Amino acid sequence: MLLTYHRLEACAIRSQDELLTAMMAGENLRGADLTGLELKDVDLAGADFSGSRLSGVRMRNVNLTGANFNRAMLDGLIAEHVNFSGIHAEFSVFGLSIFQSVQFCEADLRRSNFVGVSAEGCNYFGADVYYARFSGASLKASNFGDAHVQRCIFRAADVRDVNFENARGEANFDRAIRG
Repeated sequence: MLLTYHRLEACAIRSQDELLTAMMAGENLRGADLTGLELKDVDLAGADFSGSRLSGVRMRNVNLTGANFNRAMLDGLIAEHVNFSGIHAEFSVFGLSIFQSVQFCEADLRRSNFVGVSAEGCNYFGADVYYARFSGASLKASNFGDAHVQRCIFRAADVRDVNFENARGEANFDRAIRG
């Protein structure tokens, strides 16, 4: 069994109240299982969710500025009006997630997986997406201005009306839909 992302002894958290109580008590949330959790109108800036499983989590009006999601599983995430600015999410999986009005400004998303996401109109301004994979993603009208896109993969992604102004590096746009 490969345990790249999760520890076997990780705690399982099943409600927003339980999460906030654990944070107030200073509990270690690294590697926590938050699968299917619903988060609404909450400030979790700077929280450490590295190695955690957040599969299928629903978020609305959540501030996660500067949080740590390195090597976390966030697949199937549904996020609306969420601020992921300045997060650390290297080697994380966001595959098949749905993002609406989400901010990833200045985020460290190196080598992360965004395959098949719906992220139209999202803001990645100044983000480091080195070698991140957005294959098959819908990114229409998103902003990658000033982002580091070296070796980023946008294969078969919908990048119509995406702003890449002042983006640095060479990315792979093989079969990408451009407008």
